[in-house]
Amino acid sequence: MENRHMLPYSNALFWSSTNPQDNLPHGKKLHSLGAPLIAFCLGTVVISGCSTVATETAPTSKASQAAIVALEKKYDAAIGVSLRDAKGKVLLEWRSRERFPLTSTVKALECARVYELGLENHYAPIKTTPIVPHSPVYGKVDPDTQVTLKEACRAALSQSDNRAANFIFVHTGGPKALTEWLRQKGDNTTRSDRLEPDLNLSGKNEYRDTTTPSNASLNWQRFDSTLPQAAREQWLSDLASNQMAGNLFRSRLPENWTLYDRSGAGSDEYCATRANHAILVTDKGVRYYAAVHLKAPAGTPMEKRDAILQQAIEVVYAHLQSR
Repeated sequence: MENRHMLPYSNALFWSSTNPQDNLPHGKKLHSLGAPLIAFCLGTVVISGCSTVATETAPTSKASQAAIVALEKKYDAAIGVSLRDAKGKVLLEWRSRERFPLTSTVKALECARVYELGLENHYAPIKTTPIVPHSPVYGKVDPDTQVTLKEACRAALSQSDNRAANFIFVHTGGPKALTEWLRQKGDNTTRSDRLEPDLNLSGKNEYRDTTTPSNASLNWQRFDSTLPQAAREQWLSDLASNQMAGNLFRSRLPENWTLYDRSGAGSDEYCATRANHAILVTDKGVRYYAAVHLKAPAGTPMEKRDAILQQAIEVVYAHLQSR
């Protein structure tokens, strides 16, 4: 295969302590590197087994924050929002510095790293990574099929293929290597610890595989602003191909706007979650970066989680259009 670099076989998994300060890297090295709060606390939302407390932050828009609080009270949920402009300035935030599960939004981080490091043409047989649930692209292929990291990123970002995401982890140093890279980018909070599908399990007082809405929106703004041109274009192309969240930011997208996004969801005995991270480009080319997260009571069906998140997204759009 032209311009492709064989990846070493590895099926090692990478784990870490639940200690939020335990972010020192370990694991495999890369091989063959080529070319509002409304001025006062509005209250506490406690979800059984999945609690979070509203944190005090400087108000950016009382009306928009009040609308989000109303949704939290209506659905007994916690909603995290961070919205930034092209320069990274915060335009709207709520629970923006509280931890929420990354879920499958981590795939966008994985692939930003792959493209920045120029690893997209490295390849290995798909059999180096076990089959896991929700692998629509690579779940039933010939075990000897050779897959590039670029192909795996496309599958992970367009159809949220979990085997593809794990393939990327296995051949780029694992979750801890991703966390180390994020630290180098200035993100001292977001952490990646487990593989799919376990990374979607939030647990009680879980720090593993979490981020904050503030860190999420800032990471996307940084990647969109600082990735090398070729890496940025490939990353955006993959994000634009997302087929998994047509009923979230995309369903409310104003005419002639462009969307690049990645979604995620998780559910366990403690709570049910949903997330959508996005780059919004207006018809005039103005760029915004948004992260919206949801923690709902355990057992909340996906349809209801989507409906709640849709309403929070409507608040984000209304806030933008009121500017």
